[in-house]
Amino acid sequence: MVKFIELTEFKFKTVKLEEIENILNIAVSLFGSVFFKTWMGAICAHLLSLYSDEFKGTILFLMKMFPERTNTFYFRLDF
Repeated sequence: MVKFIELTEFKFKTVKLEEIENILNIAVSLFGSVFFKTWMGAICAHLLSLYSDEFKGTILFLMKMFPERTNTFYFRLDF
C-alpha cells in the first residue's frame, strides 16, 4: 500500500534580507578577485591546448627558457 505525503507537512525557512546580502557580497568578492580570474584564465588556456590543433603546448618554450632540466620539471611547470 502506498502512503501519500501531504504537502502541508513541508515548511519553508524564511531568510532575512541581510543574510542574502551577505551571501551575495561573498560571491561578488570571490568571483571578482584577481586570484579567481587568474585561475579561470589558466583553466581556459589548458582547455585551449587540449582542443586546438595549432597550439603545440608550452613545454618546448619552457625547454628553451630553462635548459637542462628534467621532464618532471617541465611537466610541473606546464600545469
